[in-house]
Amino acid sequence: MLEININILRCAVFPLSVYLLPGGITKLKIFEQRYIRMVKESMQSGFVLSLYKPDLVHESSPWGVHVSIVDFEMLPDGLLGIVIKANNLVELTNMELEHDGLRCATISVLEHWPERDEDQYSQRLAAQLQQLMTQNKQYGSLYQNALFDAAPQWHNPVWVNQRWLEILPISYQHRAKFIQSSTFDVAQNFIQTMVLGLQNSPTIKI
Repeated sequence: MLEININILRCAVFPLSVYLLPGGITKLKIFEQRYIRMVKESMQSGFVLSLYKPDLVHESSPWGVHVSIVDFEMLPDGLLGIVIKANNLVELTNMELEHDGLRCATISVLEHWPERDEDQYSQRLAAQLQQLMTQNKQYGSLYQNALFDAAPQWHNPVWVNQRWLEILPISYQHRAKFIQSSTFDVAQNFIQTMVLGLQNSPTIKI
């Protein structure tokens, strides 16, 4: 994973209804001029993908992920397509609008979950995720492209649970909660309930 080498820097912010956590990959279509400029200026430094929240200031969550652009292409419809990979969770402060409406904010790195050992539940979640990626070839192929340096980490419970949180239909409140570094057990219990239909730790409340 790429680490941001300085603690604080200014960065372009792109609010979308897309939830990524460190190690996650997705494709985006770019068509607004302000975001085309963002891509041109962020090829080396990256930008921040935040969650679109129309009821918040600047319509953006106060946190997001710093992402790198790992591939791009012109699509048949004439739009710019990019592939992004999430590096770090970041906090956003001092957000401002530039002359064309592009958001820019000061970012500082937030630590996500520390490494965890495998257990029977994480192994079952990994098996289910592997099956999903096999069935959904478009999604699975994002993690098979050697250019993206993002091979699946089936034996890494943190990586597996991060991918599940990205694709499960969960609320903004849960997404905001699960970026906290102390929430791994709560998150895995939540995912187990949704994916496997069981609850390993019934005393954990979400």
